[in-house]
Amino acid sequence: MIKLPAILSNAFKTKNAKGLALRCGLGLMAGFILMVPISIYAQNIAAQAELPEMYKGNPKAPVEVVQYASATCSHCAHWHNTVWPEFEIKYVKTGKVKFTFREVATQPANVAFGVYMVGRCAAAKPPAKMTASTAYFTVVDGFLKDQAKVAQSGDALTEIKALAALVGMDDAALDACLKDEALFQKVRGRMEKTMQANKVESTPTFFVNGVRLDGETELKDFDAAITAAQKPKKKSS
Repeated sequence: MIKLPAILSNAFKTKNAKGLALRCGLGLMAGFILMVPISIYAQNIAAQAELPEMYKGNPKAPVEVVQYASATCSHCAHWHNTVWPEFEIKYVKTGKVKFTFREVATQPANVAFGVYMVGRCAAAKPPAKMTASTAYFTVVDGFLKDQAKVAQSGDALTEIKALAALVGMDDAALDACLKDEALFQKVRGRMEKTMQANKVESTPTFFVNGVRLDGETELKDFDAAITAAQKPKKKSS
């Protein structure tokens, strides 16, 4: 049995579908912040740099698309399940775009942090034949794909345990990962720093070579933004 730390346990234990209120306004993070002593964040803000960016595709691609998304945001899950498959084929697998995922935690933030922590643990020690990126996105993408099912059951822990098993984590490893306070601090510190730096206030939010796109952006919106990003910039006279 997984023994959850206090900072994560409440949301995981719910069996009520209402316990997974998949809303995407970042003001909803306040409920989680109140549960955690401010000192936890302050103690390790510098450690955020230790966590690498998680991305897919060609690291030297001419265009980088950065997505700020939450594992518990229904709009993010909708984008992931409807737009992402075609976007990946057209841009990521062809090497045209580097796709970077940045973590955000909307309510229930406990669940979102749990997903990210397990993804980070998997990336730190990926199983054979998996890269760090593959292991991480097996967890995060897997949760987004099944998010509606989790919302219906209200049982996030069972889903996370199943995803952890796919990246070679047994119950003992999952237990240790979810109890890793230092990792929690790093994820949260990195999250808040990047969000503040880019004034991210809702999810999903995208940046195409630094140009902002908000909301459930469709493929045609990315087509236009990526085309614009590839045009040579006019030299100022």
